[in-house]
Amino acid sequence: MSVSKVVVGLVCGSVVLYGIVGCQPKSISDNLVTNPGIEETLDQSGMPRGWSFSVDSGNYKHEKVESCQSGKYALVVAGSGGAAEVQTNPAPVKEGVILECEAWLQTKLVKDAAPTLFAKFTKGDKVERSAPIRINPKSEDWQRIRFYCTAAEDSAASLVIRLSGEGLVRLDDVSIKPAPHLVSSGLTTAHTFEDVNAKGEPNEWTHVFRAKSGSIKVDKEAGSTILRMEGNGGWSVLCTKRAITDKPAKIIFQAACRSKAGAVSIKLDYIKNNNCFASTVSPKATSEWTFVTVESDPEKVAESEAIRATLSVASEGDFLGEFDSVEVFVLEEATPAAKPKE
Repeated sequence: MSVSKVVVGLVCGSVVLYGIVGCQPKSISDNLVTNPGIEETLDQSGMPRGWSFSVDSGNYKHEKVESCQSGKYALVVAGSGGAAEVQTNPAPVKEGVILECEAWLQTKLVKDAAPTLFAKFTKGDKVERSAPIRINPKSEDWQRIRFYCTAAEDSAASLVIRLSGEGLVRLDDVSIKPAPHLVSSGLTTAHTFEDVNAKGEPNEWTHVFRAKSGSIKVDKEAGSTILRMEGNGGWSVLCTKRAITDKPAKIIFQAACRSKAGAVSIKLDYIKNNNCFASTVSPKATSEWTFVTVESDPEKVAESEAIRATLSVASEGDFLGEFDSVEVFVLEEATPAAKPKE
């Protein structure tokens, strides 16, 4: 059973940027999570109903607290010396259904702590995980994180929050919902960066650079496949070999990225007459892992003959950018507007 790469973001306006606070959760009427707001009573193990807790190693505990994003309560996992997880109830999902997963998280972390968020798909003895979503370790504000993922088979889906290292993660308002109008774009496949050629370059991407030097490398870090692009005196670009040639209602390109030197971004390039005439560019990444999302510009889509996804890093001096959890989805049709209340 394979699971598609995940896409991640915080939703606030047309550009989705990690770290923006103040958005309001959507209706949870179609939520597959039993107790999303941590409001219901504790079970015999002391967990809120519908949640479970496990410790891989170290000294960790969980607690229901009143410091929350909304309602009365939130759930906290805290400790040190190893790793622990809390997860939602398993919910049945059908093959091919794309899920929209969301959680509000707040962290207080000691150096080298690494909280992550991912979906887990279980079918019998088989367990698959989506790529781990990196949470900015420097932000102590409530962060609304949203990502999409797909199970290849009928299975039971759970949302998992994992804390490794020393610190605290507080969570609230969690949801798993079907996204019926969202489909994979076909530009990339699952674990794209793991499929490399003899040079170590991803097969589904084309590397172009105009710089004194430029190279890319695929490496492993914390269970993820990381793409590193580095060089000096110019720019380096990795773009999808395939392109979208139809006119979907919306194209969504999301990735985790980090800048160690130079300016790093992700973008959608609009192609006409074999030339890139415009791009929609994400905000530049910071030195910490940052999840950014680019949504297509309808006017530019209408003018284009094709659209491709691109990763970019540039500097007059040395540059080094890192990318993870890359995926492109399309909205085949506009989401129906909500009916007015009578």
